[in-house]
Amino acid sequence: MSQIIDDITAVFSTPQGEFEPSTGQQDDAARVLMSWGDFEFSVDNLAYSTLSRSAEWRWSAQELIGKRDQLQFTGKSTKTVNIEGEAYSGFGAGPEATEALFQQADLERPLLLVSGLGDIFGYWVVTSFTDTATSLLPGGGARRRSFRIEMKYYGEELQDE
Repeated sequence: MSQIIDDITAVFSTPQGEFEPSTGQQDDAARVLMSWGDFEFSVDNLAYSTLSRSAEWRWSAQELIGKRDQLQFTGKSTKTVNIEGEAYSGFGAGPEATEALFQQADLERPLLLVSGLGDIFGYWVVTSFTDTATSLLPGGGARRRSFRIEMKYYGEELQDE
């Protein structure tokens, strides 16, 4: 399963100079960084600037009389991905795009995560969502909105309810 996170990370390590401006429908698809359910992280909608991952391995200490504790592997924790970015008014979908992301997270169900290249990473859930509005416009609208989401891996397929 660690291959899933490696694949997500590899998608975004494109060497410089390989990006070409969009000129048609096929190129527009290449502008999508990743999709989660119906939401697309893309240059035209809501792009992110940081993608980080974390994983944990559980080791329990077994106490021994007169000796050092012995560690026993007890399993892995759920994989986590953090995505951070900023949206600006007048660029792409603007700060309102974070609301669409929030609404999708608020569906409270696992959704399929797919890279911009079509690699399927399984089902993921959002466990934390934070957005911050700064540089406010007259009327209270945000000129700049930063966001951060934490996603946890649910599985390769949906489980029966």
